[in-house]
Amino acid sequence: MEEFVFNLCIDNGYVFKNLLTIFKKETKTATMLLSPDNIKISFVNSNSEGLHIINMNPHENIEWFYNPTDENGNLMESYPIGFNCVSVYNTIKNIGTNDSIRLFLIKGQDEVMVQPIKSASKDVGQFKILKFDVIQTEYINYEVDNYKNSPNLKLYTKSFADLCSEVSNVNCEYINIEGDGDSVTFRGFDGSKKEVYVNRNDDLLSVKNLNRPRVIADNISDIDALISKTNTLAIATKPKPGLKLKIVNDNNILVRVPKSTFKSLSKIDKIAPKGSVLRFYLEKNQPIKIETRIGTIGTYQIYLK
Repeated sequence: MEEFVFNLCIDNGYVFKNLLTIFKKETKTATMLLSPDNIKISFVNSNSEGLHIINMNPHENIEWFYNPTDENGNLMESYPIGFNCVSVYNTIKNIGTNDSIRLFLIKGQDEVMVQPIKSASKDVGQFKILKFDVIQTEYINYEVDNYKNSPNLKLYTKSFADLCSEVSNVNCEYINIEGDGDSVTFRGFDGSKKEVYVNRNDDLLSVKNLNRPRVIADNISDIDALISKTNTLAIATKPKPGLKLKIVNDNNILVRVPKSTFKSLSKIDKIAPKGSVLRFYLEKNQPIKIETRIGTIGTYQIYLK
């Protein structure tokens, strides 16, 4: 009788497919580290400018069976599965909004089996299996320092996704993310280092504590300050090749992010629960950390450094 190395069934297969939509734009390959109580996917994007960490913990929305053993028959503490992101996406791209998905690996094989479980199949007796290759790769455990328990600010996930779409359609090559206390400003620059896009967001809690007329007035008055600050900031922080974490002052953090990353994240609202928020952690001498829920199956953390 064939034995499983692992057997994973996710109720919300559509969210998992949308995760792969982001992955395939950010990296060619990724690693899924399996353990008895956790499934962790991690990778550094192709330009080495961002770290992505996804954690899925087995509960009522995930069925999980873990059984990799060593040559002595002892259960292994962890088991890495390397995969090509485009290959996996192409395997599951027909997963529908309400469909589930099952992934499993049989001992002695080097292909992960994928079983789409359609929510409304015309043939209730249909049983379809797809496959993708396991890539032999060494798992790299990325260490990240602890952050404060509370984020500096929260933004609606849909608003951030819309912002990413806007940036993708603007003629800019990179975006500076400027964190200042409980606000964050996104500034897009073209190839000549000219600023062509500005978008400032305050923490949702701060906005809710202000009455609406005052917020509008403040935002209008802020425009001049933002524009004037742009000129001095652009001179003081000339872009350098690659992504750098630069402290402008004790309360202000500036990170340069390529346009391609924003394009990848323009669909981030498709993996998060409706009406959910992104949490931004802005700390001195630390990468900018962005965190969101992945449907009902786990968390997604992105570190821009």
